Amino acid sequence: MQRFVMRLVLVVVLMCLAVSEARRLGRCEVIRNFKQQGLDGYEGFKLGNYVCMAFWESKWKTHKVRSSSSEVGKDYGIFQINSFKWCDDGTAGGKNLCQMPCGDLLKDDLKASVDCLKLIVKREGLKSWETWDKYCNGRKMSRWEKGCDLKKKNAEDFSQ
Repeated sequence: MQRFVMRLVLVVVLMCLAVSEARRLGRCEVIRNFKQQGLDGYEGFKLGNYVCMAFWESKWKTHKVRSSSSEVGKDYGIFQINSFKWCDDGTAGGKNLCQMPCGDLLKDDLKASVDCLKLIVKREGLKSWETWDKYCNGRKMSRWEKGCDLKKKNAEDFSQ
């Protein structure tokens, strides 16, 4: 019985660790973070475009990894950046154009994700993401920022 209890405790601890690593950011937190990192107006796109695209890609989950729809590599992080072209996860023939391990795209501070996104947008635009074209392009983007005080900077939103 004691072994069973120990195993149960171990399973619960491991589940708690997994949950603490898996984080879904709030909309206003995403907006403030993106604005702080210079996405508002980047390459001519208003901030709402990036917030909308990230929502439809990952529901603002920083830890999300999924098999790619192109069946080559995997998609990582809040923007679901593909490993075949943009980051290194060991995918055969991968290009790693962002010059970073894909694991960096899973961090809550989003710096690596935003840096890689900027390279992608500069080279290919937001149309590189099918979700942006389908759900965000040509739509009113101000709704994504509504109700978020962009002048107020909450220290806990950017803590590492």
